[in-house]
Amino acid sequence: MNASQPRAYGPLNTHDITKCFAIAMMVLDHLGAYLLPEVQALRILGRTAFPLFFFLIGYAFTSRIPMRLWGYAGLLTALSVATNGPVLPLDILVSVAACRLLLPWMESRGWLRPERLHVLWLGLLVLHPLFIFAWDYGSVALMFAVAGRTLRHYGEQRIAGEFLALSFLMHGMFSLAAFGSDVPRALCLVILYAGLGLWMRGYSLRPVAGLGRGAPVLRWVSQWALDIYAWHVLAFMLAGFFLYPKLHAAFRWI
Repeated sequence: MNASQPRAYGPLNTHDITKCFAIAMMVLDHLGAYLLPEVQALRILGRTAFPLFFFLIGYAFTSRIPMRLWGYAGLLTALSVATNGPVLPLDILVSVAACRLLLPWMESRGWLRPERLHVLWLGLLVLHPLFIFAWDYGSVALMFAVAGRTLRHYGEQRIAGEFLALSFLMHGMFSLAAFGSDVPRALCLVILYAGLGLWMRGYSLRPVAGLGRGAPVLRWVSQWALDIYAWHVLAFMLAGFFLYPKLHAAFRWI
């Protein structure tokens, strides 16, 4: 996913490291969804990718949308239709674009001020049925992006933490629904979300050193996150369609 890359603190920073971790979790998630549906642990771990990506989008706070993002979104949508998948909700790349367009607009109207966040959350909750029909994750994508923006711009750890808790609550309800009555897996997901929320609450942009030869690799993965997302989904989608045609036709990200 294409979260803008802050470079104020040197060539490698916590933004890069977090993106690389999110990419790894995303690949595990899609591996479990498309190629190894019987390994539920992959889906559980993969649930951490989405909150991280959209938190970073809000933290970076940019309205720039690369043309190749629209190209990849169109390509993935076309392939979904060609492999018997639905058109709506649109691919998660459209969710990325929506966040990048809507956050500055919301900021200009004062909706992102800390004292208004709880009202904003309620508004996004009400609008979720509309947004989830239009793009993947609906309002929840905006919720995590707003939390990232609040933490970086206002430095409000307490308020950002409250907004993160509400966002994880909503996202968790949809994720837990995917596991049905499987209590152990649901409990693992709750623990993962609690730990991830606490970590995100204390997140800050700072340099990362001491990684030696691994630093250029991590920097490259971070810079090409959008392309990695698109091409690995294309590959997994095609492979999954031929290996599990019935499952793949019904699959959408939760």
